[in-house]
Order: sequence, then structure tokens, then C-alpha cells
Amino acid sequence: MNTQQPKDTATRRDFLRTTGALGAGLYLSGAGGARRATAQTSAVEALAMNGGPKAVTHAAGTSTKWPLYGAEEIE
Repeated sequence: MNTQQPKDTATRRDFLRTTGALGAGLYLSGAGGARRATAQTSAVEALAMNGGPKAVTHAAGTSTKWPLYGAEEIE
């Protein structure tokens, strides 16, 4: 059985090789702008303990009180 592809058709391996090289080149060149956006965001934001905004602003109330006893358990 002849399993070789004709030379005029592209294979999945060829596709992955060319797109992988293209993706690596774009990433290294910074053409996507993702590295710039991440660097700008991390420079602006700070942890709450370092003077940044609070991450959780909702009051916990009694939801963290443990153990939870009702009137029946107390009686």
C-alpha cells in the first residue's frame, strides 16, 4: 500500500510546522500587543496591602461564624 502523499497537497504536519513558526515569531516580536498590555496593567495595579484597591468589598457578616448553631441546638 502506498502511503505517500502527492507533493502538491499540504499535510497536517506541514500546516502545524508553518503555523507554529509563525506564532512563535509573532510572540517574540510582540506584534500581538499582549505583553505590552500585561506590563502596563501590572505596573498600574497594586495589591491592597501595598495601597491598591480592595479585591473583596462585600461584608462577610455572620457567614463565616463557625459552628452554626440554631435555636434547636442551643436548647
